[in-house]
Amino acid sequence: MEKKKINIKDINYIVLDTELFYHIRKFLERVTPTLPSSYLQNLQINLETLKVKNALTYHFLHNISNKGKYEINYDINKNKIKYNNDFIYLIYQELFHVATTRVGKNVTYQGLSIGLNKDKKRRGRGFDAGYTLYLTELYFCDENKGEFYGKHEKTKDIMKKIDNLIGHDQVLYCYMNNDLVHFQRYLSNYGTDYDVEYLTNIMDSLKDAEDKNDFIKIGSMHQQALQYIKKFEEEKDNKKIRLIMNK
Repeated sequence: MEKKKINIKDINYIVLDTELFYHIRKFLERVTPTLPSSYLQNLQINLETLKVKNALTYHFLHNISNKGKYEINYDINKNKIKYNNDFIYLIYQELFHVATTRVGKNVTYQGLSIGLNKDKKRRGRGFDAGYTLYLTELYFCDENKGEFYGKHEKTKDIMKKIDNLIGHDQVLYCYMNNDLVHFQRYLSNYGTDYDVEYLTNIMDSLKDAEDKNDFIKIGSMHQQALQYIKKFEEEKDNKKIRLIMNK
C-alpha cells in the first residue's frame, strides 16, 4: 500500500490508508491554521508516533460480549487510535484527544483533565469530553452524517454554556494547553471555589453516566450542572450591573 505524507505547518505524518489520509489531512487543514503554533505542541509530538489501526479483533470481541458495535477509541498509553470502518468519521474527535494529550512521568493530561498515570479516571474528564465534542461539531459539522459524534451530548451542552460564560478564547487556551487550573480560576470569577469544585465533580459524574447510558443519572447530573451554570450566569450579569452603577 502506498504511503502518503501530510505536511501542514511543519506537522508531518505518514498515512497508509487512503480514507485515513483524507480525514487526517482534513483535520490538520481545518484546525491547525486557526490555532497559534504554541497550541500545537502536543499534536506535533504525538503525531510522530501515532498509530491508527482498523481493529477487527475489537469489533468481534464487542459483538460476542454484547457490548454493542465497536466504534473508535484513542489509547493514550499506546498513542494508538483503533477504529471501525463504519465509524471512521468519528476520528476527528479522537484527533482532538491526540492534539491535547501529554503524558508525563507520573501524570497524564488530556485537554481539561488531569490524573496520575495509574488512575483510570482523570479529574476534569467531564469538562474535557464535553468540550472535545463541542469542538468536533464546530469544525466538522459537515462530516456528521446526521448522527451524533458521541455519547457526551449533555456534557457538551454544559461546555457550550461555559464557553459563552468565560469566553471561547479562554476555554480554548486552557483546553489546548492542558490547563485545568486556570480553567477553574476563570469559573471562580462567578462563583466560590466550592461551587467550582462541586461542578467539576458533577461533570465527571455526568460523563461517567453518559458512558454507561445511565439515563436516570444523566438527567439528574445534567440538571444539577445547569443550576450551577445559571448561578454563574447570574453573577456575571450582577457584575456587569455593579460595574455600570459604579461608573
